[in-house]
Amino acid sequence: MNIHCIIHEKYEGIGCIHTWIRNKNHSVTFTKVYDEEPFPDTSQFDWLIIMGGSMSVYEEDKYPVIKIEKEFIGKCIHENKTILGICLGAQFLAAVLGSKVYPGKEREIGWFPILINKENLPLPLRFIPEN
Repeated sequence: MNIHCIIHEKYEGIGCIHTWIRNKNHSVTFTKVYDEEPFPDTSQFDWLIIMGGSMSVYEEDKYPVIKIEKEFIGKCIHENKTILGICLGAQFLAAVLGSKVYPGKEREIGWFPILINKENLPLPLRFIPEN
């Protein structure tokens, strides 16, 4: 399995996801948006992981790459790629799929504890610990 990750910030990694990728003997590639790296041809990977970042998906005027990234994600959706969006990545998915994305009341940065109901979790995400 070839997995491609979009990273928006220098300080950001993919956390325990990288361990899972290695343990499953999958390959991983990255687009570092902060270094203005181009997005790959979608034929080069099976799954896409879109990480977080300090910008918001509605700030296209401030960050022109957002429009390009939306087009790339739209192509991945059209090709039925398996996609996981985390934080900003979830904003991208919501926006590309037609939802309105707007500023929240509180600023959220980093990893937060969550509880997972594995019964309702799609198969590709069942590797996530319950908390």
